[in-house]
Amino acid sequence: MSFAKRFVGVKNLPSRLSEYDAREAFALSQDDVAAICDRFRHDRRVAAAIQMLFLRASGRPLDRFATVPKTLLGSVCDALETPVVSIASLRSLYGRRQTLYEHQAWAKSHVGLQELDEARVEQIRQVLAVAALEAAHPDDLCETARL
Repeated sequence: MSFAKRFVGVKNLPSRLSEYDAREAFALSQDDVAAICDRFRHDRRVAAAIQMLFLRASGRPLDRFATVPKTLLGSVCDALETPVVSIASLRSLYGRRQTLYEHQAWAKSHVGLQELDEARVEQIRQVLAVAALEAAHPDDLCETARL
C-alpha cells in the first residue's frame, strides 16, 4: 500500500513520471474535468488541473517554478481534450502570481483540504502518541507523521 502514498509530502513533481504513476496517482476524474471546465477558461485549465493533482497526491501546493513531466502534461491535456502544450515549468503558464494563488486556493477547496485547527492538531498528537508506543524505530514514527 505504501506505493499508493509515495507522493505524500513531496515538495516537487519528479522529473520523470511513469505512465503508471500518471494514471494511478495523477489522474483526473470526470468530476474533476467538469469542475475545471466550469471554473476556468481554456488557457488556464491545464495549470489548474496540475495544481489540483499535485495537491491531491502530495498534500502540498505546487509553486510556479515547478517542472512538469511530459507524461503528466500529456495525460492532463488528454483528459481536458486540450491540445498538448509543451512547457518546461509552470512559470510559462503563470504570467501573474495572483493566478497561481487563485488556482492553489481552488485546488485546496476542490480537494477538500482545510487548515489545521487546534482540534485536528490534538487528534494528530493522539495518533502519534499511540504510534510512538508501537514504533520499532524513529523512522517508523516519522512515516506515520508524514501520512
